[in-house]
Amino acid sequence: MESGWTSPPRTIISHCPVTDQLSIPSSSIPSATTISNYTDLLHQLTTVDTDIKPIRPIASNNILKFFEQCQNELDQIRDEYRSKFDENRRCIEQEINLLIDEERQTLNKLDRYLNDHRRRVEKRNNNKRKHSPSSSTH
Repeated sequence: MESGWTSPPRTIISHCPVTDQLSIPSSSIPSATTISNYTDLLHQLTTVDTDIKPIRPIASNNILKFFEQCQNELDQIRDEYRSKFDENRRCIEQEINLLIDEERQTLNKLDRYLNDHRRRVEKRNNNKRKHSPSSSTH
């Protein structure tokens, strides 16, 4: 299928200045001849020929078909990514929930351990107080 797209206009530079033409005298005050030479040089550089190809018209139904095809492909890509994202999201949520459950169990065990330890320490301190002679005088 041939489309009506054409390449952009190409710029053709017919000549480049010689290195000697680019050199500017090193005097701090430019002379009138230097300025005119520089102006001529700039004019030479800005004069370019442009090659323009004619643009052939495109049938509007071809453009519509092209855009419909692009839109369909984009929709298909979007749907594929959404399904993959949903699947990955479910897996990630399951993993996160498992991690959260493990952390809860670990925190519960730690809490029980700390409570048991505190009770043992309190019991030990109570037993020490009961068995130690009370010293009211220092």
